[in-house]
Amino acid sequence: DTHGQLGRSEAGRPPPRNADALGAAGPSPPARTPSETRARAPGPVCALSHTRVVDVSAGGLHSLAVSEQGELFSWGAGRSGKLGHGDEEMRPLPTAVRALEGRRIVRACAGDSHSLVFGANGTLYSFGLGEGGRLGHGSEERLLTPAPVTALLRAGAVCGMGVGSYHSIVLVRPWPGGNDATETARSNYLTSEAPEAKRAAVLSLHSAIDAMEPPDGAEPAGDADASEATLVYTFGDGAYGKLGHGDPQSQLQPKKVEAFAGQRVV
Repeated sequence: DTHGQLGRSEAGRPPPRNADALGAAGPSPPARTPSETRARAPGPVCALSHTRVVDVSAGGLHSLAVSEQGELFSWGAGRSGKLGHGDEEMRPLPTAVRALEGRRIVRACAGDSHSLVFGANGTLYSFGLGEGGRLGHGSEERLLTPAPVTALLRAGAVCGMGVGSYHSIVLVRPWPGGNDATETARSNYLTSEAPEAKRAAVLSLHSAIDAMEPPDGAEPAGDADASEATLVYTFGDGAYGKLGHGDPQSQLQPKKVEAFAGQRVV
């Protein structure tokens, strides 16, 4: 629990040793601080004891959890913004990610230095270190709060994902005929440069995302169904061909893996 990633704060603190137990060993060493404790056995995360958790993920030095109500919690090391709280501070206890308040999150995935989550309407959000394009936003900038991966909005609803140390992979269930409302909002967002226009475009984009509904009355996004065709997209560092595009090139935005075209990937 070197960076609070276990979310148990006081857990693991060694009890004080009494005088009878000292013997020839001398005084006991100073107790470890909460951020230095190690848990040698499974134990409850008490801060979430009254929350029904439906999904969890552990990264290198941070953890994520999703509640039944769709709230995202994060804790641990905050370097590069991978906790999504707008800063790089450590959080020793689970803390709700306020930037996603009002958006029903259903899945979370923690990497070494970045995080991915997606909502019930299939929108993917990423945050943390952007090196190599692992966030999928068309640049290598880090993000301290979750932002929608706009390149996927027209493709379909995200229904699965995974992260490596330097790259990301997602499963997408295609929209019938695309999603024009989000595409228009995305275009305005990407082309707006003036601060006021950019803020207005962000609000418009979020409104379009919030209004998205699964096509044809389908259930909200979740695990991929074996009976449906899904698309595989990858982005980030491409060294060793790990993105699946037949070359070692990095991708700053999600790119479809053509090798899986027409196949049912679950």
